[in-house]
Amino acid sequence: MLYKILPVLIGSASYIAPRTIGQWAAKQIQVPRRKYKSQNRLPQADDTWQLEQGCVRRWGSKAEPVVLLIHGWEGHHSQLHSIASALRDNGYAVVIVEPPAHGDGAGERASPQHFADILNAAADIVGPIELLLGHSMGGLAATLAISQGLKTSHLVTISAPADAASTINGVSDWLRLSKPARQNMHDCIEEFAGIPIAQVDTNATLANYNGQHLILHDRNDRKIPVEHAMKIRNSNPSAVLVLTAGLGHTRLLDDYDLCIQILNFTENRLCE
Repeated sequence: MLYKILPVLIGSASYIAPRTIGQWAAKQIQVPRRKYKSQNRLPQADDTWQLEQGCVRRWGSKAEPVVLLIHGWEGHHSQLHSIASALRDNGYAVVIVEPPAHGDGAGERASPQHFADILNAAADIVGPIELLLGHSMGGLAATLAISQGLKTSHLVTISAPADAASTINGVSDWLRLSKPARQNMHDCIEEFAGIPIAQVDTNATLANYNGQHLILHDRNDRKIPVEHAMKIRNSNPSAVLVLTAGLGHTRLLDDYDLCIQILNFTENRLCE
């Protein structure tokens, strides 16, 4: 019942107090529900860095080729257990980051830019990066980090949105916000992130990327519709698009066949 009433109440209030409601709506998008663990656990990392931008963990040595991984919004690094284990078992040093307000990352708010910041900070410490992989929001943030200078020849995006605007506009529509409230919401989001919403879009972030790109998405993803994968592919026509069925938004991360596909993509392309 509250789910149905809330948009009516907030929408009505947004005509009376657009600034207050816009600020409140922006915060709902910026504050994730923090998870400290998930079902699959990774072993103790060999190295850990607690940075202003978030937490960085490395499994492996400096001498091994580096793969850099990031989970999605409200995710946790242990969600990447299966992929990380497959890569680690095949000789790669696995580095997983957690942005602010996630896992052991400091702070209470985050944005795609904050996700990109921790990726770039990690790359400065453990680079060069041979493979960059991101799930959901982490996938979009990976493309943003690349557009801002992170160097990698291989990119994997899993269940990723093609832009940030779709989520923001979706929340605005659900809350039935007035036009002034929407504008205040957008202004607050951009001020906190330090980047225009329009720039967090794969049409922009992949415009100059010339590396190999593997896009993984499930046809029945209810959180990030498969149309986003199509848009990402349109942003980078040379990318390889693989669509699954029945794995939803997160089960892809533990699917054996996809782990093998990621490993083969990494090894085959990196050996060329």
